Amino acid sequence: MSEQSSAVPSGSTKPRSSHGKGALITGAVLLGAGLLVGLVGVVGVAVSASNLLSGLSGPVTTPTTISRHLDAGTSYSLYQRIATEGEPDLTGSRLTPSDITITGPGGKTVPSYLPGSMMQRYDSGSSTYVDVASFDVPSSGVYAVVVRGSGATVVLGPSINSLIKLLPWIILIVVGGMTALAGFVTLIVGIVRRSASHKVTAIPGYTAPSHVGAGDGASVAAAMPVAAAPALPPSGWYPDPSTGSGVRYWDGSAWTEYRA
Repeated sequence: MSEQSSAVPSGSTKPRSSHGKGALITGAVLLGAGLLVGLVGVVGVAVSASNLLSGLSGPVTTPTTISRHLDAGTSYSLYQRIATEGEPDLTGSRLTPSDITITGPGGKTVPSYLPGSMMQRYDSGSSTYVDVASFDVPSSGVYAVVVRGSGATVVLGPSINSLIKLLPWIILIVVGGMTALAGFVTLIVGIVRRSASHKVTAIPGYTAPSHVGAGDGASVAAAMPVAAAPALPPSGWYPDPSTGSGVRYWDGSAWTEYRA
């Protein structure tokens, strides 16, 4: 019987385990894509919010005319101060759309309307403002907002409804965050699988050769000695194991029916 060799042929390369590799790649891609999408969303929110805040005028006292460049597709509101810390509530002298005239580019008049049933509030320091009239900007350009009345403090700025412009960017942030989280979890799973595939199971009574290190499971298996089959006695007459007396003929591989 020829003895099998466990040595690795010269010039051959031991295959490396690919367990967890797919999860590592997928996790890294998802994590990177999620972070990128989230970053785009954050930048979008910052730019949109900055544009909205830039349309906010400073407080002025009526009667007054406010001239500002306004962006098309945006709703604006005139906010009136109704309370200031240490001063009486001014709700009773609130302005109405009839006290406001809006003139757009080319001298066109833009209609104003009462706000919706939900009062929009704007807080600045210790002062509170509420919207008393709103209008939609049909085209970008310089608009003149003439406010009549006497002694009211007003501010012109984007309507709260204009914050809907931030919604797409907020959705991007949420999607990017969820994608990045999924990628992070997948990456962790891939790392765990990769680490587990490199572990070597200890075998009682066997010590791996000194040149075999952690992660060389295939080399350990190849280096294990193969137990030889027990040798059988040669043919001849032997004590009969079935009767406990007399002898029986063994043919070298099995008991025969010959007894003596």
